[in-house]
Amino acid sequence: ILVDKSHGLVLGDARARAPLAIHILGATLESAAQHLAFARQLPVMHWPLDLVGRCLGCVHRVLYLMRRAKARLDVAWPGMVTLLLEMLASLAGAAAELSVAQGGPLGLAVGNAMLILNMIIQHGADFLPSSAVYDEVFLLLADTAAPTIAALPALLQHTAAGVAGKRVAGAIRGLDSSLVFNLTEIVDHFREPLAARRTKSAEQGLAVIQAHFKTLVLVLDIDVASYNRWSEDADRALLLHLPHFLV
Repeated sequence: ILVDKSHGLVLGDARARAPLAIHILGATLESAAQHLAFARQLPVMHWPLDLVGRCLGCVHRVLYLMRRAKARLDVAWPGMVTLLLEMLASLAGAAAELSVAQGGPLGLAVGNAMLILNMIIQHGADFLPSSAVYDEVFLLLADTAAPTIAALPALLQHTAAGVAGKRVAGAIRGLDSSLVFNLTEIVDHFREPLAARRTKSAEQGLAVIQAHFKTLVLVLDIDVASYNRWSEDADRALLLHLPHFLV
């Protein structure tokens, strides 16, 4: 159902011919982003971190299924990456104020966001619609998003330290330092070539990405291509909540 290439199962909205996976990606990401946006008006202790983390976990599951079926869906991938980075920036700004009890939900949200970003980086060729979109994502990471990515190592270190117990921290795969390395390596690899271009046009930026892409070194994490299986007890709250948000 999620990766139906015949587009036989659709939803009746403005994009009625879009596969159901697009609607699931859009709904869960929007839900997570809207809750974080609303949360900025509240004390940090009331942030819905658990819900945000579970929404992002659902997105990661959909990406895994898309990759397995090699379904190339025309999603606004650079916009998705931007949204994830904005969410990580919000979490980084609030991390220092969180209590010990919020360490686990924060770790889940941050970890799943990192898994999604690395899923796109490492396996995007299997489900992004074209190499041009892939280049756009790397240009975004290396140029516009560079300041946000520079703050991620400190966020992951703080998050991992705040998760209660080594066993719990180890269960959140997205807190692996190698996933941060991949993002910072993209910025470092393309920084000088991008700074050397004479103008700031997107076309020249994409040309820089294409010219230096083959020499980029990333750490491949096998676990990124797997996902946390559905747990009825743990994920029931997400299922109960999403219909209310969509309506």
